[in-house]
Amino acid sequence: MALGATIYKFSVSLSDVDRGVYETLEARLAQHPSESDIYLVARVLAWTILWREDLQFGRGVSTPDEADIWAGPDHDIALWVEIGMPSMDRLTKMTKRAGSVIVVPHKPWEPNLVQPESVFGADRVQICGLDLRVLSALAEKLERNNSWNVLISDGHIWISVGEETFDCLIEWGRLEPAG
Repeated sequence: MALGATIYKFSVSLSDVDRGVYETLEARLAQHPSESDIYLVARVLAWTILWREDLQFGRGVSTPDEADIWAGPDHDIALWVEIGMPSMDRLTKMTKRAGSVIVVPHKPWEPNLVQPESVFGADRVQICGLDLRVLSALAEKLERNNSWNVLISDGHIWISVGEETFDCLIEWGRLEPAG
């Protein structure tokens, strides 16, 4: 018998000083049995960091042809957000379907696996790097109902969960040739 998805709820109080965004965000996400807690945390943090009114979650790892998170009017994908380390073929697919692409690794980034010159539209791909120790620590705090306070200022993110606060730099980069 196959295992079902686990439902997680997130209430995020977002104060993004850098963009002037102050919102209370609510999300209800299904975690597929093959999806790690770190992957789920990376999805929620990416959604929080990139928050805009039309940003929404895809249907998850069970629908590999969709973005993990996307934005755009009427299913016209202006922004495709991918969690993980996509292959060159997948990157090309994303850049052909979306105006811009942001990749948020949830494992150590291996730049040698990607050859930007082989990716159509590689100049439209950004990398949003987060400290993997912070992702791991947040994954350990994961509960079925989560309440996070998030502050973003000067390219730095602080996430408060209960009495603990985790922080790291949000490292933005581009696909670059290995070398």
